[in-house]
Order: sequence, then C-alpha cells, then structure tokens
Amino acid sequence: FYQRYALNLKSIPYHTHWLRHPEIEPELKRIGARPTMHWILQTETYTLPVIYDPRETAVVSDSNTIAEYLEATYSDTRPLRVAESLDFVDTYGKRLNDALFPLLATQTAENLLPETRVAWRAKRERAFGMRLEALAEPDERRAMLLANILGALDDIASYSNCTESPFIRNDVLTYKDVVVAATLTWTRRVAGVESDVWG
Repeated sequence: FYQRYALNLKSIPYHTHWLRHPEIEPELKRIGARPTMHWILQTETYTLPVIYDPRETAVVSDSNTIAEYLEATYSDTRPLRVAESLDFVDTYGKRLNDALFPLLATQTAENLLPETRVAWRAKRERAFGMRLEALAEPDERRAMLLANILGALDDIASYSNCTESPFIRNDVLTYKDVVVAATLTWTRRVAGVESDVWG
C-alpha cells in the first residue's frame, strides 16, 4: 500500500503487475531486482513491493527505498518528506506493524489465493516456530497484543503536534502519514470493521 499511496499522491502514472507467490522470485530475478531483508523471515529474500521505472530503466526494491527513489527522481511532484520520515517509520511505524501482524497473520493468509497460501503460511510459521493461529492465542495474549496496538497509537498521537488537521506533524502530509494510513487500511481490509482489532 505504501508505494501505491505515494505514487497516487505524487500523481505519477503507473501500471500494477500482479504476481502469485511462486512467481515472485523468478520474475524479480528476471527484471534485475535485488533481494531485501524480510522483517519476519530475518533473511534476504525476493519480496514485494518492487517498482520498475521505464523512464530511468531503474528497478527498486524495499518499501522505504522505493519512497526515497520516488522523492529524489520525481522531485517536481508533491513532496512527502521521506528522508525526515524514516526515523518515525523505523520506530513508530514498525512498532504498530509488529503489534498488528500476529493478530492479522491468519486472516492475511486466508486472503491469499489458495495456490499461494500454503507457501506463504509455511515460511512464516517456520520463522515464528508455531502455527499462525497460535500467534494471537490464548485470550490473554490476544488482549496483550490489542493493548500493544493501543499503546503504539497513543504514542503516535503523543508524537503528533497537529490539533486542527489529520496529519501527524506540522499540518503537512508526509510519508509518516502514508505509512500509518496504509497500515490501518491493511488492518481494516483484513480484519474487517466489526473486528476487535479494528475496533
């Protein structure tokens, strides 16, 4: 979501090429994309998002690197202050994502195409050493994870200095806002608006 939001906000035209899980690595190798360090798997792997920019014949991997690339290469478009947002993304954004993932992992897997679901699930279960369902069980652990989400959101609210706008800092839309909005959009879509997670 981050990159799609950034491209839309900057009014950069793009085409989305959808890949199934088994197609990711061969396709990224074919176009010359670099592997990136996966935050869950803790190993370099071929993963999405990746962009190919035909104007510059550039292939860029990794969410934040893509945002930096768009900001530098398309400097005549709406600025998102990516460089000054990265510390926030690496702390507050990561904390929110880390709190959400155990609660959304099973539903994320179930939203994948059946032929990609098994491999996606197996990699993550191997990394965590347990079934995805167990990440948010029992009820006491689920309650702690929900509290972690509230704690992360409270800290983001405390970090914000905006009272009259929906933005996080200085009444200006930045990459900080893009990351939080994209993370919450993922939450709403995967968990559903009636879920305890979205609530």
